[in-house]
Amino acid sequence: MKQLHCIMFNSQSICNKLIELNILLNQTEADIVFISETWLKPALPDCCIANLEYWSIWRCDRVNRPGGGVCILTRNATVVASSVSVPCIDRPIDVQICTIDMHLKNCNVRLINVYRPPANDSCVTAVIAMKKLIRCLTDLCDCNLPIVLAGDLNLPNIDWRSPTLIADSESCSVNFSLFATRHAFDQLVSDPTRGRNILDIVLCNESFLIGTVKTCSPFSTSDHCCVRFNINYEDAAKQTSSHQSVASKRVAMPDFRRADWDSIKAHLSHVEWDSVFAQCCSCGDLATRFYDVLYESIEKHVPFTSCGSSHGTRVNMRHTAKVRKLERKKRELWRRLKQFNTPELVSKYRDSCRKYHTAIAAAQSQYENNLIESGNLGRFFRYAKSKFTGKKNVASLLCDNGQLAYEPTDKAMFYHH
Repeated sequence: MKQLHCIMFNSQSICNKLIELNILLNQTEADIVFISETWLKPALPDCCIANLEYWSIWRCDRVNRPGGGVCILTRNATVVASSVSVPCIDRPIDVQICTIDMHLKNCNVRLINVYRPPANDSCVTAVIAMKKLIRCLTDLCDCNLPIVLAGDLNLPNIDWRSPTLIADSESCSVNFSLFATRHAFDQLVSDPTRGRNILDIVLCNESFLIGTVKTCSPFSTSDHCCVRFNINYEDAAKQTSSHQSVASKRVAMPDFRRADWDSIKAHLSHVEWDSVFAQCCSCGDLATRFYDVLYESIEKHVPFTSCGSSHGTRVNMRHTAKVRKLERKKRELWRRLKQFNTPELVSKYRDSCRKYHTAIAAAQSQYENNLIESGNLGRFFRYAKSKFTGKKNVASLLCDNGQLAYEPTDKAMFYHH
């Protein structure tokens, strides 16, 4: 039995927290990230949110007015997923829903991320919108798949330990509670996620699919707690690429910083290239023979070091001592705040969040200024290109026999035929 690590949080705008988001993606082992209140707009491309070489982004932005929005990020090395169309008929305007199907070896799992803005629980307009949302979710749940429904529904009046089962059509909370009961959903978040209320939820209709649900410190300056949980699944060697098999191992890499460059120069200068290339009949043969000589020199004069795989991430954030100190202080204040919820600690924690957020932005700005002033055009253009473009792998393909093609060779054969 293996696990996929998941994080869910309300970001209260991810647009001004992209640096912190990439730190989170790089420093954690998360495979799936659910984000609500992204405040993203269609004009912002996916490559500005995360590195598309390592992450796939599925999003639903609010377009009629500012705010709202949801997205799901999945790690390419461990998760194979496909988008699911959300029914548009009679869907509430202010509600955003993002749905994907995650493909495992023996079954699929449907992941739904929902954001519903705050509203009076008994307001007629809110109740009508809630009924529309329930009809939309019912259509998405009408499938023979385990379902994980996460997000921020802003329903603080539901007591999830004993949800109300009285059909009161004038209450949003009761209507949604009835929906959850009819579809055999269990609410797995037991601790408050904002103040004393449980606003961010994780619902699942499969008893043993979700494990180890816990709340932790908020993301950046958000006042919602992060929720971490695991999705349990059976080992599926076929579904992942060869990169995943390397992810859990330590591999030997050449350490060019300790290379004996003088010996390499001497070795290459004594190579009789005419005899090396004498039997070559094509450009491919020439390249092969050249690399054979080059690799031989590397093996002789470059020491190898053992290092762990980055698990499909590329750490690109420079932490200063000030940032690390503020991060430790923020975590300590959060632990104290959970134990002693006093107005003074609340004020100190919020002030610490603001200082940490400002320090992160200042550190990134300083790094970019140093990059410009260094005069190294190669590094500058590589950095600039990483911010405007992104490589994206070909997603899994549904073959004619109904099976999904995960491996690059299988995908190539599918396109070939």
